[in-house]
Amino acid sequence: MNTASLPAALSVFGPAGLIGTLLPTEPLSFRYDETWLDTPAALSNKPFNLSKET
Repeated sequence: MNTASLPAALSVFGPAGLIGTLLPTEPLSFRYDETWLDTPAALSNKPFNLSKET
């Protein structure tokens, strides 16, 4: 992946506010916001795969 063309980070928001930040690492990584992790809604999220299927 050529990270030179990617933004430094992408903030991900839901109805209740900031959920976390997608980072242009190899592979892509996601960092949850501490405030989000402290909310009951955080427990209802299901993991998802950012991998490109071949």
